[in-house]
Amino acid sequence: MAAPLDQQKDFAATYGWSLAVLRSAPELSKLFDRAIAGGYNQSRFVAELRNTGWYKSRSESVRQGTVLRKADPAEYQRRAQQAASMVADQYYAMTGRRMSGPTALSLGANAFLYGFNENEVRDMVAKTVSSAKLMKGGIGGTLGEAERQLRQAADDYGMDMSQTWFLNAVNNIAWQNTDVTAEIGKLRTLAKSRYPAYADQIDQGGTIKDIAEPYRQLMAKTLEVSDKSIRVNDRAIQSALTYAPKTAKEGANNSGNKPTAPSGMPLWQFEQNLKNDPRWNKTKGAQDAIMSAGRQVLSDLGFIGGGQ
Repeated sequence: MAAPLDQQKDFAATYGWSLAVLRSAPELSKLFDRAIAGGYNQSRFVAELRNTGWYKSRSESVRQGTVLRKADPAEYQRRAQQAASMVADQYYAMTGRRMSGPTALSLGANAFLYGFNENEVRDMVAKTVSSAKLMKGGIGGTLGEAERQLRQAADDYGMDMSQTWFLNAVNNIAWQNTDVTAEIGKLRTLAKSRYPAYADQIDQGGTIKDIAEPYRQLMAKTLEVSDKSIRVNDRAIQSALTYAPKTAKEGANNSGNKPTAPSGMPLWQFEQNLKNDPRWNKTKGAQDAIMSAGRQVLSDLGFIGGGQ
């Protein structure tokens, strides 16, 4: 027969534990009943408790958290809420989004119970990040900045990366499997493979966008558009960057007649090609050229005087 409740509380206090804790797990409850029946002193009780599976399977912070949750629920809740605030702050700093209250409380309780430090909390929060969901609405925070830098680098190096590549890169940055510098390094390596003629310039800190700048400016002027609207991946720019003279004799800095590697299209030839691009037909320059050609034909036929 179990001892009266008041007596149980006295015994629990003697052993230095809360009755609620000692009754919270079957193994502890059985030990407590044996201790009362056998008249264990505190030393013996503590020694046997430390030999239980309940004690051995839990870290010190978990044991303390478990005890506090049963012995002082209000204090436990206060500390768990503090940890939840840390979790929510970390998530916001990472993503620019607010974490739902229940999720923050759940993670906060785990953070408190297991005694996580700030870095461990960050690791736990990072595992909840799903870039695929966040990017749909625009990701912010440090991960949003990482995404912006990666997309800018991809554009600078003329690499048309898939959305899946960006999703995986941002996830891996969140999980600390990599960082922005390492991912940009991968883009740089890919660019050297795609544009081998410019590998040395890339190694010296240049980008494909830098190399393509003269083409972009000429294209903007010829097609009468903003240079900001012209990406390195535009088909005309790509054609210019990967252009190789049919023979070395056609190249400005070569001799002989063997085929040569890509060296960039001469600007005069690039401009000529642009005027064969359907986009040029919509420009004022094209219309003026057509009008001028028409006047010349009429003049040659004697229908109008020269200069009219």
